[in-house]
Amino acid sequence: MAPFKDEINSRVVALWGERIGGSATWVQATSLPLVNLELKARVAHVAQGIWEVLGPDLLPALERLKAAALTEPPLRGFAAWPAYTMVANQGLEYPTQSLETLGMLTHLFSAEFAVRPFIDAHPKLTMAQMLAWTTHDDEHHRRLASEGCRTRLPWGGNLRALIADPSPILPILEALRDDSSEYVRRSVANNLNDLSKDHPAQVLEICERWSQGASKDRFRLIKHALRTRIKAGDPRALAIIGVGEPTLSRLVFQASGQVLLGEHLELSLRAELPKRQKLVVDFALHLKHKNGEHGRKVFKWRTLTAPAGPLVLSKRHPLKVVTVRSYYPGVQKVELLVNGRSMGVLDFELTV
Repeated sequence: MAPFKDEINSRVVALWGERIGGSATWVQATSLPLVNLELKARVAHVAQGIWEVLGPDLLPALERLKAAALTEPPLRGFAAWPAYTMVANQGLEYPTQSLETLGMLTHLFSAEFAVRPFIDAHPKLTMAQMLAWTTHDDEHHRRLASEGCRTRLPWGGNLRALIADPSPILPILEALRDDSSEYVRRSVANNLNDLSKDHPAQVLEICERWSQGASKDRFRLIKHALRTRIKAGDPRALAIIGVGEPTLSRLVFQASGQVLLGEHLELSLRAELPKRQKLVVDFALHLKHKNGEHGRKVFKWRTLTAPAGPLVLSKRHPLKVVTVRSYYPGVQKVELLVNGRSMGVLDFELTV
């Protein structure tokens, strides 16, 4: 799979050049530096190039930008991202017109990153606009209302003021909790999950209230919103999804004794259940850090409603090289978690 940064390339620059009247010299000058830039730097570079053609007056530039992006066929996907970034970088002095532009263009990709500078600079105006988007006919506007104000949006940085006081977010989530679009409801769940990392008690109260008479769709939203608290074994979160104290006997938990980096850690679980019960089975890896200490990360295994009788589960977890994690050889640990309770810890040897 090609890296995401390759989506912002000379072809995208040429498309924008055609739409905004960029010269061949502009296309060449804007394209050449891309090879040495990562994704977000490429987006920012192309956004600056677009502004050099459309500026320096923002309001006519916004009109030309909308026309360029929306002319058939519209510039969709990653090709649209530089447009949002141009608005975020240049439009803070005209928040009303800039937010209107972002709303009009968000269906092309997503303006979730671009609204965040406006939340920081113009919090009341921007959050009022996002609340208004919750009633829009277009699901992309409604999702933007929730996704854009996530306090810990990946790639988007943290919204520190809303981390400290999330109250402006809550009316947006209340308005969208039963949205007709799964795309929107998933964003609401992700927003609540972000909030649960800083305000767990408040999110638990919201989910308890929402769970009363909840439809299947809303219950699915609640369960996804509580995933961090569920992984943490929070009994209140587990109770909301109908999970209580596990009752197991004759438990046998096994794991590979040795794993070569790039291969799989093999896990198995056998137990007897005296009664039918809902189980959330997870496992935590305690992996060595460079300093020799172990860090803990919880992974999902299986959520099931199991009948009385024997329970047999197996899992193959890949231990492969990824850019976000470094592995160090030696003794590691794997911990079995059932309904948030630790049911045993095993050692295994990782070789690299």
